[in-house]
Amino acid sequence: MLGIFTALLLTGVSHVAIARVLPEVKIDETYLNVEKRSIEGGMTLNIMPTGASITFGINSSDGDGYRKDLETLLAGNPVNYIGTQHGGTMSNNACEGYPGERIGQVDSILRNNNILSHKPNVILINVGTNDCVQNFKVSGMPQRMSAFLSYIKSEVPNSVVIVSSLLPNRKANVEQCVRTYNSALPGVVAKAKAGGQKVLFVDMHAAVPMSDISTADSTHPNDAGYMIMAHKWHAAIVSAASEISGAHG
Repeated sequence: MLGIFTALLLTGVSHVAIARVLPEVKIDETYLNVEKRSIEGGMTLNIMPTGASITFGINSSDGDGYRKDLETLLAGNPVNYIGTQHGGTMSNNACEGYPGERIGQVDSILRNNNILSHKPNVILINVGTNDCVQNFKVSGMPQRMSAFLSYIKSEVPNSVVIVSSLLPNRKANVEQCVRTYNSALPGVVAKAKAGGQKVLFVDMHAAVPMSDISTADSTHPNDAGYMIMAHKWHAAIVSAASEISGAHG
């Protein structure tokens, strides 16, 4: 038997013999069939990504941040990103991402410019890192987010709002602020939900490892981190699908 195997090696046929004993690899057909991947029969998702520079896609190689990966995951549905800001290489690149802005500032921009008149049926919120980076009245961050959610409900009560925790930060003092705020955020979301808002919380901090955060600026994720964010947003959208306006015609 050893002599035969040696002969196969010498003749360059070893890869054929080995290949025959490898197990068959099966591909999940769900990922090949766009129709099977659709949410609620393929309803249109009008998504407003909302926040600061992470929402805008800073530090991603193509500038698309999580938006392109999320659009790919939602391939069974028409996806329209809604917003007045544009960045990245993808054509469908609208968002409400304002680099450097804090919770209250993003809230004010949406209010003052009547941004919610575009009527998104899904709003993705990741904002607050700049409050921590700038050490701006950090004890009031939960209250500012609560006010932001209340405003959103008053303007688009049927929109599903998905609020994420802040990502890890490499600067110790900022990370401490991030963790303190993140610990309060589920309570803010729960209160809004108890008040009748279609809102849910997604924990990005636990999902994105520190190794996927930029060593240059300590704040923004790399492409791998943005992809993780896309998967977390996608899972949240799927879980809330039946509540999204338009899901039942």
